[in-house]
Amino acid sequence: MVEAKCDEPFGPKLCDWRAEASPGKLERLGCLLATLGLDPETLDGTLRYQLLHRTASAILTAQRYGLERAAMVVQSFSPGRSSFEDFSQFVALFNGIEAAPDQLYDVGKQPSGISLHLGWASAPFRST
Repeated sequence: MVEAKCDEPFGPKLCDWRAEASPGKLERLGCLLATLGLDPETLDGTLRYQLLHRTASAILTAQRYGLERAAMVVQSFSPGRSSFEDFSQFVALFNGIEAAPDQLYDVGKQPSGISLHLGWASAPFRST
């Protein structure tokens, strides 16, 4: 999965997303966290929901096609690496990995047995 960004955030913060969540939304969040092997009690409310959603989607897609690996890569068109701190916070949830731009990290096998990789690819926008 690729999440392309320029200067916009990765959706709402988890604390804001949960504030007005219906029971269905909370159930969906629970499924996302279970897919990623994350404990909802230990998550920081400043984590961005879209990172959870897009990454779980990568794992579910890999499962659907019988693959052993999944990757979620942020393709950033922002020269200032807008939202990199949010991405870095997310990557740190997996074994305390300290993310750096333009790297791909093997964050380990998820509960499904799928090996997950996370990365940030800088791709500054160039006009022709």
